[in-house]
Amino acid sequence: MPTLVINQCVICDKSFEVAYKKRSQQTCGKDCSYSLRSQTRNTQHASFEKICVTCDKSFNDTSKKKLVTRCTNCIKSGSVQKRKEIGSYRRTDAQNEKLSQTLKEKYANGWNPNTEEHRAKLSILMKDRWQSGEMAAMTRISCQEKYGADHWTKSSEGKSTLSKMSSGRKFSTVARQNMSNGHARSFLAGRKCYTRGKGGIRPDIGFYVRSRWEANFARICIYEKWNFEYEPCSFDLEDHKFYIPDFVVEGVFYELKGYMSNSAREKLDIFTKMYPNVSLKIIGPVEYNNLKLKYQQLINWEE
Repeated sequence: MPTLVINQCVICDKSFEVAYKKRSQQTCGKDCSYSLRSQTRNTQHASFEKICVTCDKSFNDTSKKKLVTRCTNCIKSGSVQKRKEIGSYRRTDAQNEKLSQTLKEKYANGWNPNTEEHRAKLSILMKDRWQSGEMAAMTRISCQEKYGADHWTKSSEGKSTLSKMSSGRKFSTVARQNMSNGHARSFLAGRKCYTRGKGGIRPDIGFYVRSRWEANFARICIYEKWNFEYEPCSFDLEDHKFYIPDFVVEGVFYELKGYMSNSAREKLDIFTKMYPNVSLKIIGPVEYNNLKLKYQQLINWEE
């Protein structure tokens, strides 16, 4: 018959009997043991500086017994790699159903993960991962495995999806305003997508344009009181490409081209073949100079 001792539970304060060799036991049962573990899981003890055996970087061991040999990053990376190797990230249908039921019960009991504190913490973590380059590297690896390209939009499947999304799409006033505001923020932040044009919002026309030519053409439309829209819609082309004209004025589409590259010429040729009934006019250097001679003294012409 083993010798028994009486201990007092540190959670519920109840007395309980335990074998002498387990006399250091602090809780009376499983529930109290789980409660104690939850309370002490994140407890940090006096730190001790060590060198990680994996990456050779210094780290502070704040565990109770000081038996840790690897830094937090290496431990997490090793755990992730191990779980990928054994396939533990793949949940069965039964596990998915159990998880779904658990989340439904938590929400029904008032659980809310979308608090201000939670979102602020998530925002900081995501910014750190993007700034360190970790998120971009993981995205490239995942896209290479799934799509065979650095980004899903560069794969044939992604191009097909974007083409279907953009086919025949007409941009609303709100959408055009949002795009204008987005371009303006990028412009103010010093980011430029179009090196040949001076993009930005012109106060006298009230929206973002990509170049001086487009700004002057918009001023002409306003001066003449023509019914016009800037980048009004998208046309689906072959090979998962699409084309957005610069302007539509009184039902006629206009494309302003100070420099006609081979790719731009090819895209316009495809457009005219696929949409022979759509009226499209190209304003090149000659046409633009004619407009300049006519309107330079009448509007706020931008050189």
